[in-house]
Amino acid sequence: MIKSGMVILFALFAGCVWAQSGDNYYVIIGAFRQHDNAIRLTRQAGELNLMADYALSPRGRWHFVYVLQTQDRERALRFLANVKATTPFRDAWIFSGVLGQTAIRDTGPAPK
Repeated sequence: MIKSGMVILFALFAGCVWAQSGDNYYVIIGAFRQHDNAIRLTRQAGELNLMADYALSPRGRWHFVYVLQTQDRERALRFLANVKATTPFRDAWIFSGVLGQTAIRDTGPAPK
């Protein structure tokens, strides 16, 4: 029996899509334990004219790099297909749910 909130893995467009209960859909191009790797992939995506960002996974163990966040499932699926067809990110996938806080970036010294 599958309980609500469990992560379910299923195949779609010859790739993987993660589904979890929730209203937000993210097209993920990478997941890293090391913060520096998430920064690097975010920059690489930017060089390909993809507006990428990253946030912590729900349990805070991974930095997910994503190129789309939407509440429209069909838009996420179309965007995923386009990313796979036109970029080097052929193993992109969809996360559905709520990501943790956006990873903290160093913005300089704290105000006094």
